[in-house]
Amino acid sequence: MIFTFTRLIVIGALAKLAISSNEYEEDKSIFSPEGRCVPLDYASRAVEKSSVCLGIQCKNGIILASVPKITEKPVTRWAYERDYIHRVDNNIGVALAGINSDCNFILTFLRRKANEYRSQFGAQCSAKKLADSLSSFLFDLSRESDSRPLAVSIILAANDDETGSELYYLDNTGSFLPCLGCFSDPKLSKKWKMKLVSKHFNTLDFDEAIDNLKEILAEIFLAEREDLYGHAQVSYLTSHLIQRKSNIVLFPTGN
Repeated sequence: MIFTFTRLIVIGALAKLAISSNEYEEDKSIFSPEGRCVPLDYASRAVEKSSVCLGIQCKNGIILASVPKITEKPVTRWAYERDYIHRVDNNIGVALAGINSDCNFILTFLRRKANEYRSQFGAQCSAKKLADSLSSFLFDLSRESDSRPLAVSIILAANDDETGSELYYLDNTGSFLPCLGCFSDPKLSKKWKMKLVSKHFNTLDFDEAIDNLKEILAEIFLAEREDLYGHAQVSYLTSHLIQRKSNIVLFPTGN
């Protein structure tokens, strides 16, 4: 009798734990006992498995780059041919890491906002205004009950003759920060952001910056070799154009 009663208590506790666990996973307004918002955590983990994007402000513009992850390799070589860096407006570009459908959704949102601003005011929208609009949109998605947080990390960049260079990092919670250099993967950012700062990219032109960037990416590749593919996509962003450059080969594929 005592054994049966104890077993019922254990079963009840396990059932309660399962129910509460599902509650944490399905409701974005409830935090787990560890203080986490579980749906946002899942979205962030999906971003970590995608390509690594980075943005750097240079003396004469901005460099946007991306390094695909090896975890995509078993699927298809298309993962390496996929574009992670896109044109939003004449001199506004964005690097997107995360689930492909979510990245396309964000790109469509940014282009629509840029076109609406141009139609209404007859001028190009600034990167800060786009970042602010996107930040509010992402925050709403992360809180509303009928939507899910997007598995995406965004680096938004712009350069023009009046305001100079603008570089913003946004995550799926809607927070955004202006920066001189940033990674889309928070884990890499903690380990390697000081490397970007120490090189003083804002004093270097594109060619000098690329040479320094190769060294940093090669060092990251050696440290994270099991995760990263052996080349990087690179684009230059100036006040006149967004230009796709040849891939930087870090190490021969398969090494």
